Amino acid sequence: MHKERYTVLELSVVLFILNNSFFSTLIISMFKNYSAFEIIFSLLGTFILGYFIIYCFTNKYKNNFIYNCFNNKFINYLVSIILIVCSFVILLFSTFLISNIVKDVLLPDNNIVIICSLIIFVSYYLSTKGTKATIIATNLLFIIYTFITLIIIVFNINNASSINLLPLKFIVQKINIFYIFIIMNAPIFLLLLIKKNEIDNFYSYKKAIKKAYIFSYIFIMFRLLFILSILGTNYMSILKYPEIAIFKSINIFDFLKRLEEIFTINVFIENFCLVSLCFCYIKKILSFNEIKERYHIIIPIISILFLINFKVLNNIYLIFFDVLFIVVNLLILIKKERI
Repeated sequence: MHKERYTVLELSVVLFILNNSFFSTLIISMFKNYSAFEIIFSLLGTFILGYFIIYCFTNKYKNNFIYNCFNNKFINYLVSIILIVCSFVILLFSTFLISNIVKDVLLPDNNIVIICSLIIFVSYYLSTKGTKATIIATNLLFIIYTFITLIIIVFNINNASSINLLPLKFIVQKINIFYIFIIMNAPIFLLLLIKKNEIDNFYSYKKAIKKAYIFSYIFIMFRLLFILSILGTNYMSILKYPEIAIFKSINIFDFLKRLEEIFTINVFIENFCLVSLCFCYIKKILSFNEIKERYHIIIPIISILFLINFKVLNNIYLIFFDVLFIVVNLLILIKKERI
């Protein structure tokens, strides 16, 4: 039976997207009222912790993920349930947060439940095509993502001012390492649904994934400092969506103005890919536990039922389940593979 193969480039792009997935919806709001130096210091600390994750990815990666990873069948089921719940929480938060942005910026007159439902079902439909198809779709969307990013930078560069980054005090009064580390790195573990023997040239993958991780952190730091250089600390602190605000200031040759509706596509891409991969992850674990595919349709239905009953989601729940997700996955990684 022919197995799906994943290229190094495909997976590097996915890691980049996953690492950036909560930037516009959560991470940027966690750096309000931070100075440029405090942002740099926090992200460097987060990067150092996160590099341990990449070490586990590259040096402990194995073929046995959930299925047959523990000797005890009950523990296997328990681990599966924990990972399904954790990835389900990530899915819910990502859907809820991006739905709020879509509603506030693009569709203010529409019910958020309808927006959530559309995102859920489209993401789930993509996941039914398989993990390979979802990763290919992510790579295709990344082309659009890159193009829009370049437009945002080129046509907003005149609005940036180094004065807004001042005063650059080398004193750290506020620091945010733990929460940022958890939120940014938990989604990366979704890549573990791909087995080692399904990756073309795993040796090259080990090098490329480290480079992709470093580049994603450089990009995140650049995004934060770029937004800060345009808005300034005080103005950025009072905005609900600081990144959307810089989209409004884009002026393309005095012809195209106020294009925030178009550039919000980038924020949507980050979260849409994350939600789709969460569905792939959950479906793969259910398949490992011999749950027939026709029963998987209950996942999006449960997702919508949860989202209907929530008007606000407390970030502390996401942090808790992200921590649990990271810890359990690390335990699986460091455990000896059964022969």
